[in-house]
Amino acid sequence: MKYKKFLSLIMSLILMLSAFGITEGFASGAGDGNGILAYGIDVSSWQGKIDWQKVKNDGKTFAILRIGTGKGKDTYFEENYKNAKQAGINIGCYFYTYATTVKEAEKDAETVLSWLDGKQLEYPVYYDMENSAQLGSGITTAMRTEMCLTFLDKMSENGWYAGTYANGNWFSNYLDKGKLGGKYELWLASWMDSGLPSRDYSLEYGMWQYTDSGKVNGISTLVDLDVAYKDYPTIMKNGGFNGYNAVFEDVDEEWIISSSNGVNVRTGAGTSFEKSGFLPYGERIHITAKMTGNGYTWGKIDENKWCVLDFAEQTQSQLLPADETLVLENNLITGIESGIKVTEEMFSVSGSAHVEIKETENGFGTGTEVKLVLGDTVINTYYVVIQGDINGDAYVDAFDVSVSVALTNFETEFEKVSPEFASADMNKDGVCDVFDSEILKLKVNMEEEIKEEDVSDDTSSLTFLKISCP
Repeated sequence: MKYKKFLSLIMSLILMLSAFGITEGFASGAGDGNGILAYGIDVSSWQGKIDWQKVKNDGKTFAILRIGTGKGKDTYFEENYKNAKQAGINIGCYFYTYATTVKEAEKDAETVLSWLDGKQLEYPVYYDMENSAQLGSGITTAMRTEMCLTFLDKMSENGWYAGTYANGNWFSNYLDKGKLGGKYELWLASWMDSGLPSRDYSLEYGMWQYTDSGKVNGISTLVDLDVAYKDYPTIMKNGGFNGYNAVFEDVDEEWIISSSNGVNVRTGAGTSFEKSGFLPYGERIHITAKMTGNGYTWGKIDENKWCVLDFAEQTQSQLLPADETLVLENNLITGIESGIKVTEEMFSVSGSAHVEIKETENGFGTGTEVKLVLGDTVINTYYVVIQGDINGDAYVDAFDVSVSVALTNFETEFEKVSPEFASADMNKDGVCDVFDSEILKLKVNMEEEIKEEDVSDDTSSLTFLKISCP
């Protein structure tokens, strides 16, 4: 990449200083291959025509191609993309930017998106920020970082897995490495005099460009050599990034872990993502999305929390009465006395769902809906039946008698499966007729008499109190 000879001198100086303990920031590592998953190269038009089959035969499994710069598309990008693909080499790309404003960074992203249309990449799309103009007066670290994030956000919003390329000096002094790495990939340029990847940066970066002086069969010039610490091809294919299609589905489902060994929770849908937790056998989970790809089905538990569903079984919460007097049968709830308001406390739930209650237009009586809800999905709906409370106000009174008479005279009608019909069928013989009306009249009269007696007793007590109190 640009200014490499100058940067090579700087990096040599840094390495000399580090030998005396003056610098920090290099992760400790031991030997070639430590933490490395793949070896590759990054190229541009400077390398000219490349024999990609020879590159592959030389052990390079990936290549990051320069797609272009702020001055235009790389003249070899299309040829390199086509021939590298045919040779079976995994591809990523980078864009060298001259942007000095957020608006220009956004334009960079729009340009790259247009060039990538219809293509598939197995490695990220990187934003290469290292131009001296970006160190100009008035351009702060925060501004440079915002430019990078603008580009990366735009790529991500359009389904492209993105990252930032820079050398150690830029990541330490001119960019907010923590903010960039918190959301996106980081690719470090830090060249070794030995020309070997003898350090381990796997805890800080996804890729490391360890020399600008590599020699690879099929390339007539010196070339940048890189190592990858992540299985990017799997991330792209499992996650549906960079032109790959994974099947995503928004759901509201309940599952239970069926493997005796339990399953891991990961930060994404794929085994290449980091482990972030564990679910033991028998654990119930609420899934809000599913992704199917590469032979596995993954379930989304929460933001950045996924698990394999191949070792779980779909289940369903159950509504249970908290009071033994309540009966749940055929989606009807009986056993609630007249005058009692239906509440969530009357029920318990086995599983991850919860109870929601929707009253009738007259109150919390017959016809009140008791819903079993998982996330945004109603799993099941039960209906309250209070015997004799036909109008749904939770009380058995003269209003219900009027409805019963109208039902008997065929002036009104309820479906046989409705809670109102069940409430009106006082003798439970499967029909609503004059016998039910008479039974309901007797019930109402008895309750009225009981109320009058209660009122009479209360009045007597009050009178006694009045006489007894001065």
